[in-house]
Amino acid sequence: KEPDKNNPGQFVIYDGYKQVSYQLKFEGTFIDYINFIKDIEFEDKSLSTNNAIITKVDDDKINITSTLTVNIMKI
Repeated sequence: KEPDKNNPGQFVIYDGYKQVSYQLKFEGTFIDYINFIKDIEFEDKSLSTNNAIITKVDDDKINITSTLTVNIMKI
């Protein structure tokens, strides 16, 4: 879905797509996480992330839990 230009506050919904959410648990460096998110955004511009919780594991690594939401084509 995307904002309706003719009716602010409303959205245009495309029947050929559905919105799905994934719970993500990531361990690595922050730069690796950002690159991972950028790779997904490059393939699917609809990506959004919610409720990211970042905890430090050691000097180089972190744990991130987050919800990723994307729009995918129905098959």
